Amino acid sequence: MKIRGIANGMVMQRDKNNLCDIYFYADEPVEKIEVDDKFSFVKFEKENEKYHLSGIRTGGPYTLKINNEIFNDIYVGDLWILAGQSNNQGVGRLVDIPYNSNDKIRAFYMDSCWSVANHPLNKMGESFYKVHTEVLGATPSNFNIKGVGPGLSFAQKMFSLTGAPQGVIPCSHGGTNLFDQWDPKKLSLGPNKSLYGATYARFLDNGSNCKGVFWYQGCSDAHEQCYLDYTENMIELVKAFRRDFKENLPFVQVQISRCSWDHNEHMGDIMWTSIREQQRKLNLKIENFDTVNTVAYRLADCIHLASTSQEVVGQDAAEAMFCLIYGKLYNCKPGIKLDTIEVFSDDYDENMSSVVLTYKNVHGKLQDFGRAMGFNRSWNSEYIENCGIFDTFVDGNQVTIRCDYPKEKIIGQYLWYGAGRDNAANITDEKGRSLPAFGPIEIKEGKVD
Repeated sequence: MKIRGIANGMVMQRDKNNLCDIYFYADEPVEKIEVDDKFSFVKFEKENEKYHLSGIRTGGPYTLKINNEIFNDIYVGDLWILAGQSNNQGVGRLVDIPYNSNDKIRAFYMDSCWSVANHPLNKMGESFYKVHTEVLGATPSNFNIKGVGPGLSFAQKMFSLTGAPQGVIPCSHGGTNLFDQWDPKKLSLGPNKSLYGATYARFLDNGSNCKGVFWYQGCSDAHEQCYLDYTENMIELVKAFRRDFKENLPFVQVQISRCSWDHNEHMGDIMWTSIREQQRKLNLKIENFDTVNTVAYRLADCIHLASTSQEVVGQDAAEAMFCLIYGKLYNCKPGIKLDTIEVFSDDYDENMSSVVLTYKNVHGKLQDFGRAMGFNRSWNSEYIENCGIFDTFVDGNQVTIRCDYPKEKIIGQYLWYGAGRDNAANITDEKGRSLPAFGPIEIKEGKVD
């Protein structure tokens, strides 16, 4: 008997009643399903070509018997899709990273086998689906040096918040873009030719239900042929996930960080900055969607986050995801957002003014480690300048930027944070969470879009 949708060691997605809620396919009629838990009351019914299984309580491990087929180490909890490119794949150094010994935090590895989740989660060269190897060229790698992404700390934080088993399904591939390699219209090509198709296949392999998507991608769209279409491509991608996977599936994305390659090239800075600004504003265009930020974090190389940074990103994304699903409980906060701008004339010098930025969703106070850096001012929205700002400091959830222009001249100029590919932005909150990169934003008083 062949069954698709149930696997040894898996985490089954739970429903709002904390009972499993999955679908599976069988090549023979299913006559009986048993689980070794006297408090679970298994229910199953045929729905067209697949079966709907419910009734197993959150927890585990369980042993499940379908006719004469036995599945061991079955858990019920929450299941997450990890997708995007190399920073979600994991390229942080494998140094001083704690080992996860919690059996209830699990991963469906690229070889399509479940086990306890540990770095590296995303060995593309071992992928069961050939799009990663035969199409995109991944080969088996030695992961003695690198392999840390945000997925494990995301799952660990979600476990600490919910107490339910957590399963992650890594689906990322480094160097991939939205407009081509992640194009959901290529689903019909199948899992061996399409990244979106392979992600969908891994979803079907594990019960056709999940809790949400943790997405980290954008660097490969910072190119002339596609950066202006990033917002529309992301809207279409999320729409496809919610059509093919689950209605109103919650999405948390990561705003791209820094890149030290050719950072003096003006057009590259413009495109990189544009992707970040589009990402910052996506939650205004997509419901049940949030963004966490990285521009203040350390890198492991010229483009990938260091392991310590990845740990923070995963925890930050888990908090944002938790807020999307359950609200602001247990001191969880969504991603930090720029909220308002105010402009004040200097009390002593009429030729000076202060621009005060207020942020929301800050843990504790903002911190700048002695000198707040990362802001630029410009006369127009087309060019990033670096003049007219002589001091920047933080106070509570506010940043004050002091300028060598009177208030009436500052109003209508443009402000940037983390502009370009390698800006030295350094402001975080007390949990180490980065402010969002932004710009160009016109300097005017009131709420910020």
